[in-house]
Amino acid sequence: MIYLMISLAGFCMLSIGFKLVSIYQADMKRVIFINYVTATVLTMAVTVLSLKDKYSFERFGNNDFWKMMCLAIALGFSMIQNLWCTEVSTDKNGLGSTTFFSRAGFLICIVLSAVLWKDFPGMLQAAGILVLLISMAEMMRGTQDGSVAGDRKLFPVLFIGSGLVFFFNAVYGKYFPAEHKPLFLSIVFMMTLISSVVLLFRGEREQSSSLTTDILLGGMIGISNAVGTFFQLKSLDFLSVAVVMPVSAAGNLLIVALAGRFCFKEKGNRHTAAAIVLAVISLILINL
Repeated sequence: MIYLMISLAGFCMLSIGFKLVSIYQADMKRVIFINYVTATVLTMAVTVLSLKDKYSFERFGNNDFWKMMCLAIALGFSMIQNLWCTEVSTDKNGLGSTTFFSRAGFLICIVLSAVLWKDFPGMLQAAGILVLLISMAEMMRGTQDGSVAGDRKLFPVLFIGSGLVFFFNAVYGKYFPAEHKPLFLSIVFMMTLISSVVLLFRGEREQSSSLTTDILLGGMIGISNAVGTFFQLKSLDFLSVAVVMPVSAAGNLLIVALAGRFCFKEKGNRHTAAAIVLAVISLILINL
């Protein structure tokens, strides 16, 4: 469970980092680029240490390597699309709502895991997932209220994009050895780094923030991204998908929603409050 808690802390800091990007009006293309530079360097450093101490390339067959490459490319593409959409939605819809629908994508992973691998949740876990669905509905109703403004069309994109990220992580945990995680994430973040370079030099860049601000925010998001992703994969070695994904989603929603309300003074209403309470109940049910 400690790995899951560390992963949760990383993803919470990732969401808060995007809120700070919005507050300081940072250059998003530059922040994303620095984020992936940081994440790539960190995972490559861990890979070098792992190669020295635990395994070598000779033990990794060519077929397995190319399969992992294909998965890494798919995950990398999904991550950068989801990251960009998260930033836009955080600016338009606020931190709490964005985090809610982004993390709720775990439902896609749960359904696909049940269909493909017969990994069905238990009765209490299923009840917790149902409560979280009701919580999602309350949050959606809250966005229709005048006290919470924004662009609700981004929510389905966030939901599907984050669901694919969750699922590709679960695929790695299902089919590839645990000792290759650093190597896998190095490839993933290298793919996203290449994509971010294309975005960086495409079109006009925003000039509303200083380079120092962009570096600090990009570095913070990059560290959070690498830590959250690595330890989520690590937690899948010990816990089922039906536990890891819902706990990550509900815990992240709760912490970030509270941060948005009390640290960033985001407005809410009775529907958003009810959504937070229901998320807590779902978190308790899933862990019983």
